[in-house]
Amino acid sequence: MPGKVYEITDKDVFANFIKDNRFFIVKFTADWCGPCKRTEPIINREFLKMPDDVHLVYVNVDKGSSIASKFRVRTIPTFINIIDQNVYEIYPTSKESDIVSFFNQTKQRVMKER
Repeated sequence: MPGKVYEITDKDVFANFIKDNRFFIVKFTADWCGPCKRTEPIINREFLKMPDDVHLVYVNVDKGSSIASKFRVRTIPTFINIIDQNVYEIYPTSKESDIVSFFNQTKQRVMKER
């Protein structure tokens, strides 16, 4: 069973989350984004395969624009994994094969860092 799912839009809350959690995935999204909605079943399926200390954070780019700016997000959905406060992969994609690859890479990194 994977970790928890969060929605964060405040940059200070996000900064504290980075400090307090070793492993997590960020999905940058928006309510109006069709590709973001279409990727949701893929994300749910792949997230269920993650270890229990990996969390998923949703950042709505309209409400959390300062967080999106910090990571230079220009396309949504964009997926980022952060491990021990370091960004490793950034995937601006809605392709299922890319999302699966991203989750697999994240899982491998987490297993290596434990």
